[in-house]
Amino acid sequence: EDTNFLLNGGTVLAGDGMTGTPDTIGNSVIDNFSGNVELQAIHNLEVSASIFLGGTIPGNSLTLRAGNNLTIDSGVFINTNNGNVLFTAADKTITGFTPAGSLTFNGSLNTGTASVTMSAGTGGIALTGTVNAGLLDLTTTGGGVIDAGGAIDVATLQSTGNVVGDVSLPGVDSPLTTIGNLVVNN
Repeated sequence: EDTNFLLNGGTVLAGDGMTGTPDTIGNSVIDNFSGNVELQAIHNLEVSASIFLGGTIPGNSLTLRAGNNLTIDSGVFINTNNGNVLFTAADKTITGFTPAGSLTFNGSLNTGTASVTMSAGTGGIALTGTVNAGLLDLTTTGGGVIDAGGAIDVATLQSTGNVVGDVSLPGVDSPLTTIGNLVVNN
């Protein structure tokens, strides 16, 4: 998929796999790319190597969309140099998506002052990693949001969609959580 990624301006769409299953893209190919990055998978998308976007050019975005589960592995560090991030599991725009898809974030994410949007299906969102961003927007169709030992450092935590299910985050006074504003919309 490295060539496909470069030929398509940093985008690999669900179902356009050129190398068989599973498709892989080297993190060095992504790191050396100058521009916005979007990766999609019909079923599961797993990030198992660190990604550093932007280099000296700030603001490049990272979009990861999975038709089922999206997992960022432990030990994976993602830095966008003030670029927005969108992580979507159970993405309805992907043909054949699975409504039960879950988002599991075990890595470390730093967007500087930029926004992070995480959404999942009825499998919910599990945060065990660290998120440092200007804004964190969480949405699920079920399963809620569970922070099992992760750290959140954001200026604003919000849900512009729905979070269906329980929400369990470290207390605002916890040394693991720093939230400037909490916005919850009906």
